Amino acid sequence: MSLPFPLFHLPNVALSEVFNSTAPCDIIKLSMCSKKALCTVKHTFIKWRTRGILKLIFGGSKPSTVQYNFCPLLSIHETSEITGNSENLENLFQWIHQVRSLTGWII
Repeated sequence: MSLPFPLFHLPNVALSEVFNSTAPCDIIKLSMCSKKALCTVKHTFIKWRTRGILKLIFGGSKPSTVQYNFCPLLSIHETSEITGNSENLENLFQWIHQVRSLTGWII
C-alpha cells in the first residue's frame, strides 16, 4: 500500500504548477476539504484566478451544486479565410465570448 502524497508540503512554485494543470472543479472540491486547503488554494497562483473569467457566488440556505463542463477555446488566426455576412461573424464572436466565460475560475 502506498502512502498518501503530501501535496501541501510542495513549494509554492511546484504547487501552482499542480493547480494550473488541475481542472477547476477539482480545485473547488479540494478547497472545500479543510480550512488549510482553502487557505492554500487562495494564496497560490492559479491561472484561472488571474484571468477573471468565471466567478462562483454562493448564497441562500439550500445546498449548492457546482457543475463544470470543459469547452475548448476557439481562436481565429486568419480572418481572411472566414466567409459570410457580418451577422454570422458577430454570432461567432458572441459564442466564443460565452465559451471563454465558462472556462476559468476565481476563488
